[in-house]
Amino acid sequence: MKFELAKRTKRTSFATRSSAAELRNSFTEAQSQSREDSLLEVDFSRVEALTVSFADELVAKLAAERRAYGPEDLFLLISNASEEVAETIEVALERRGLFIVHMTSAGSFELLAAPTHLKETFAVAADLGQFSARELADRMGLKAPAANNRIKALAGAGALIRAKEAPARGGRQYSYQVAMAA
Repeated sequence: MKFELAKRTKRTSFATRSSAAELRNSFTEAQSQSREDSLLEVDFSRVEALTVSFADELVAKLAAERRAYGPEDLFLLISNASEEVAETIEVALERRGLFIVHMTSAGSFELLAAPTHLKETFAVAADLGQFSARELADRMGLKAPAANNRIKALAGAGALIRAKEAPARGGRQYSYQVAMAA
């Protein structure tokens, strides 16, 4: 489900926490009624400015509500934010220890407010397409537990999706891919 912020509100600047709360509640309600789409995209096209309090109430709280690994998977994507707007969103996310995926106006994906090692991991994951934890570990020169920890953090933020596979020798095995490529 996609919400174009400027188009929906007919505004290009956003400041108050209360207006962000109203938008967040309307987005959440619309998505819960639909339940067809697990991805919530907030499009910041034509948004010129927003305050950190607005970004915290809208974006950071939406990000905090999202969970991965389960039947209620809900993923958040921010799209088309200008550099200035993306920086403001990052400040709000960093204050809460969160990060999210941002699709730039050029169509590439980046993580906002993520630690460097997760940004690097996300870039490699995007390059690999579909991969196993072992393939990611090998590509990055990591030990398996380190790769798994990074994958878990990225999946928890909705940046990666995991799919269970049936290995030939039994046991559990998963493959992963960047959520927006799914």
